[in-house]
Amino acid sequence: MNEQWARDWCAAMSSGETGRAQAFYGPEVVFEDVPFGMTASGEAFLPVLEHFVGSGNNAFEFVRFSGGPEGGAVESVWRSSHERDFLGVPAAGRSTQTRLVTVLGFDPEGRISRHTDYWDARDVVAQLQGFQGSE
Repeated sequence: MNEQWARDWCAAMSSGETGRAQAFYGPEVVFEDVPFGMTASGEAFLPVLEHFVGSGNNAFEFVRFSGGPEGGAVESVWRSSHERDFLGVPAAGRSTQTRLVTVLGFDPEGRISRHTDYWDARDVVAQLQGFQGSE
């Protein structure tokens, strides 16, 4: 994988088209969102993907990719328009952004087999509470 692949993946994740994003993933993908404490694998990942991609409320702006054919990390800026409370904080109608690092592993066919997200929940909550967040 390379920078262009990572840019294409960020675009697919931002597209609002679940099928477009799903094409990047292998059938036995293992997903983990560390700040949310959420894990899903295989078919259980599809509702997670639908929530983040299909809602059209999330965008991922590519920053950089480090890695190779077996795995790597994609750094992006995650922008979200919230429809409901977020981590117990009123968020409906508000937008936030934060840096996101996604660590990926790839299967022999070059599809994502492992997806782990790391982001700053404190930053997002602070933005929702009206404090200065990071860019």
